[in-house]
Amino acid sequence: MKSLAIKAATCLALLVSMYTWAESNDLTGTWVIDVELTEELQPPIKKNRGVARGLRGFIAGGGVIAPVPGGSAPAVGAAGLKTPVVLHCSELTLSKDESKITIECANGTEREFNVGNLHGRKTNWKKNRLTESYRSTSRSVRHQFKIDRKGNLIATITIQPKGGVSQKYVRAFNRKPEDHPESNESEVAATDSS
Repeated sequence: MKSLAIKAATCLALLVSMYTWAESNDLTGTWVIDVELTEELQPPIKKNRGVARGLRGFIAGGGVIAPVPGGSAPAVGAAGLKTPVVLHCSELTLSKDESKITIECANGTEREFNVGNLHGRKTNWKKNRLTESYRSTSRSVRHQFKIDRKGNLIATITIQPKGGVSQKYVRAFNRKPEDHPESNESEVAATDSS
């Protein structure tokens, strides 16, 4: 009888931990940039030919070159092209509604991803991974958002200008504390006990 109770308790603990892992392994929610991890994960800079070389950590904005907080962004040579929204987010909210995934940044910018193949953009969605790739006449771009083993959201954007060198840009985010399932459970427990 005692061994049956131990097995039942073990199974229950396993189910609870699996549920908590599944909830925390979901891309949706609000995320805040982790500057230290972002800097740690940046791949080495690949040398470009021409004026843009060495300016990878800057972007052009309204004719002014400004550093991007929390890591590098596409070089000035690509100033006429849109820089992927996530590279400017210090905080983002990722939500899903049927086959549409939306990323809203705290700075007011927004980006939608449509699952499937729409207008040459191939987008795949799993609960813990979002990928999109497309080509234009001037470059090819690949977005990848995934949850790492520690529960961080890792966004990797790969941009290859036509005839140029492919560059990767990484942003690491931590789940915003009030958005984390475990913090919600502890708040409910604290409310119930009072």
